[in-house]
Amino acid sequence: MLGLVGLALLGIVLLIAFTGSTHKRNAARSGSTRASGAPAASIPPVNAPAAAAGGSAPSAHGKQPPVLGSPIGSGTPAPPVSRSPSLPTTPPASTPTSPSEGSSANATAPATTHSATTPAPAPAPTPTPAMHTYTTYAAGLLFATSATHLRVVKSAPRFATFPAARHPVVTFLGLAADGRTAQFLLYGRPRSVGDGSCRPSPDACVFLSMRPGDRELITIARADGGTAQYGLGYTSVTRGRARASSPPDAAVSAAGQWLIDMVAGRALPQLASLKYSASGLLLTHLTLPKPAA
Repeated sequence: MLGLVGLALLGIVLLIAFTGSTHKRNAARSGSTRASGAPAASIPPVNAPAAAAGGSAPSAHGKQPPVLGSPIGSGTPAPPVSRSPSLPTTPPASTPTSPSEGSSANATAPATTHSATTPAPAPAPTPTPAMHTYTTYAAGLLFATSATHLRVVKSAPRFATFPAARHPVVTFLGLAADGRTAQFLLYGRPRSVGDGSCRPSPDACVFLSMRPGDRELITIARADGGTAQYGLGYTSVTRGRARASSPPDAAVSAAGQWLIDMVAGRALPQLASLKYSASGLLLTHLTLPKPAA
């Protein structure tokens, strides 16, 4: 019986010695692990075998062996401590990637490309047209078909025809070069009596020249053998000035223009040579027939 007890005591002493050496090796390994920065593995308490044998076994000096992770000199074992791997304090440097190998966050944003473009040249400034001064004219006329029917025109357009283009008696051609004398074309070679001057003759008047204030009585032979009389008056002429970059448009009677073109092609070729100044009413070229002897 004493032999068995001795063997048991010897086994306990050997176990305590082995546990102490193991504890020293673990402490040394734990210190090296902390120095290298590697995570320390969780070590189970060394007194577990002794507890399984019936309780904690005292050491050879009468004290409980220290447990890893508990304060030295404390009799209460501390729970095992697991240390997580230490993380680096500075983030690793990111490796630059190409646009095609970017992260998923950058993949959602469209890539912005900057291309070198040549700026468009500035448009050339529009030149300001030169301004000119033009002289304008307005001729006042009146035409009477009877003693009670009088037509008054304050500013007659070029080629104004009376009483109408379908039954023409007289057409206003414009003003002569002096800016005062009015030139008229009469149809049917009528007899004209008054203040004006007729060519080729008053009994067969084709071109009539009048000055402001002149009156004319025009007598036309009708097809039935009778006559018709009309009154023509040249009341006034007004001269003005217009400031513009181009000559002002002259008022022209479209019906009278058609009539002049037709007559010029049939009976009076000299009408084809009519020319006007920039004002549009002043005649610069008109070939009149010579007065009759």
